[in-house]
Amino acid sequence: RWTWVVDPLDGTTNYAHGLPAYSVALALVRVPPGRVEVAVVHAPRLGETYSARRGGGTLLNGAPVRVSDTERLGDALLASGFAYERNRTPDDNVANWGRLVMACRDLRRGGSASIDLACVAAGRHDGFWELHLAPWDKAPGSLLVEEAGGQVTDHEGGASWLEGPCIVATNGRVHEALRRELEPLRGPWPLAAPH
Repeated sequence: RWTWVVDPLDGTTNYAHGLPAYSVALALVRVPPGRVEVAVVHAPRLGETYSARRGGGTLLNGAPVRVSDTERLGDALLASGFAYERNRTPDDNVANWGRLVMACRDLRRGGSASIDLACVAAGRHDGFWELHLAPWDKAPGSLLVEEAGGQVTDHEGGASWLEGPCIVATNGRVHEALRRELEPLRGPWPLAAPH
């Protein structure tokens, strides 16, 4: 069947504090197998609308975009974030952040997973990972990355990123190096809350 996955406000904290990095994100998912077919991420204050359909590439304001060509993790600009529930689980992402800030060129914490994933698709970020995101945080941006030539997996390199506790999205070239830096997940994982 077909399922719409919608986040009417991704980046709620940014919005509440007057920061412009928030978006409306939606995806059309075929279930099973849980494959995203169409996606839009609209960031009104940034004046940017990303869109993708499976097999049709990724567009930013109507123009095609591609992932970066960065080859080495040491040269990569990465993005991540922290779940609202980070104080309720051993998998708080703090150790990953500390390790990766020393392994890459630099890290960013934007506060909107959909925009961070869109930035990977547009080649602005070389990679993104985060823990405890809900499907509506991940589904729209994942197709943007894939259709821009990137790679999306779970923490272990598999395909359970949509319902699982972790997503890793990159330009493909730094994917395995980024995954190897992430701590093994311990769980249990609380239900992800919108942010």
